Amino acid sequence: YDGTDVTVAADIQDGSSGSMPNHLRVQGNDAEARLLFTATSSERGRQWFSYDGTSATRRTAYSWSDNISDLNVVYDDGSGAMLYLVAAGELHQYDGTGIPTPAATNGSSLHPQAGLLPYDDGSGTKLYFAAEGDDGEELYSYDGSTITLVADIYTGTSGTSPRSSQPGDFVEHDGALYFTAENGSVGREVFRYDGSVSAVTNVNAGGDSDPVGPVVYDDGSGAKLYFLATDGTEDGLYRYDGSTTQQVGTVPDVRTNLVNADPVVYDGTLYFVAFDSNSGLELYQSDGTSISLVEDLAPGSDSAYPNNFTVYDDGSGAKLYFQANSDVVSQGLFAYDGTSISLVNGTDGLSPSDPTVYGSKLYFVGGNDEVGTELFRYDGTRIQSYDLFAEGSSRPSALTTYNPGSGEMLYFGANAGDFRGQTFYRYEQGTVFPVELAGFDALLDAGTVRLQWAT
Repeated sequence: YDGTDVTVAADIQDGSSGSMPNHLRVQGNDAEARLLFTATSSERGRQWFSYDGTSATRRTAYSWSDNISDLNVVYDDGSGAMLYLVAAGELHQYDGTGIPTPAATNGSSLHPQAGLLPYDDGSGTKLYFAAEGDDGEELYSYDGSTITLVADIYTGTSGTSPRSSQPGDFVEHDGALYFTAENGSVGREVFRYDGSVSAVTNVNAGGDSDPVGPVVYDDGSGAKLYFLATDGTEDGLYRYDGSTTQQVGTVPDVRTNLVNADPVVYDGTLYFVAFDSNSGLELYQSDGTSISLVEDLAPGSDSAYPNNFTVYDDGSGAKLYFQANSDVVSQGLFAYDGTSISLVNGTDGLSPSDPTVYGSKLYFVGGNDEVGTELFRYDGTRIQSYDLFAEGSSRPSALTTYNPGSGEMLYFGANAGDFRGQTFYRYEQGTVFPVELAGFDALLDAGTVRLQWAT
């Protein structure tokens, strides 16, 4: 409207359907001013647009139909540290400006499944991971431009399909890269890569030992690899010192299909999850000599199923935080201080996952009846939720921290309703917004983007 006539400024949605513009804000001043708003187009669904007085331009450059994977890492290929993440099955890179972009020219045909660990085999630091390609799911590396097959560990085919070694559980130790895999000669065991690939354990000579871990742990006599495995007869805790494998002791029953329940080191002790018919799935501990149950958190044969471990210090001392069940709550947040386990939050179904320490607080994905599945944080005193999608659940994923040069920030994927699929978000100074809109000051007042932490 120019004071006399009302005219169509931009026909964003072709045909008779409307684009339903909303959240109009002016960004910039004088000749640089633009109108920022959300609208719907048949091409990409609801996105952010800007209007310069002549035409409307889409500002949200992408959204992914698939979730952003929990695979992410900061890696420096020699040209500066960038955040690498897997979205829609492809490796992307992000330098803190613009949007995440595909990292490799040949990345669209290779789908990372596990890993993303920087390691220098003597020829320079590269990213190592398992990916699905023409040779099955095998070990690959990325050098900053190209993804390369490191080794086809399990050669041959099964029918018309290539066999897969399925590398997983990557960890660097004593100058070598360790991971679990299988090659047909031995079952699933611990392997090492230090320029060449070899199996270093064979706990179950007659089949798969199905190792859980490995994790680097110093038992007082030097750091070693510790992992849970079966020898085909009984399950146990094992360690590998670079040349030999030893059993530390037996454990009741190792469950290899547990999610987010790998062994973890806290305050000089190794913790892991095991099953016993009398106590269910519970938390166990070892100092490298003995093995014991920490506590039967869910009394009797019921299972606590501890998972999503992280160490966080709220200012009163570091504790081991995790999700678990008890006789009081299901999927609650618990803390262990080395002496006893305490319930942090008694909300049923909080289901804290993807815990990430950012600043002085612990952030995680959680849920309750009021906000659905959203971003939560804990400061040692109270738990707060951030309701990014008021009409439903934004279902955040892949929480990670990265410093693009202007200070560390928290990044994650989420679906906030105005976007199709998952969009990559940044959280800083109390505000969440899509990374491709970073710098648009007008967004800070947009109701769908700037929200308050609920008490």
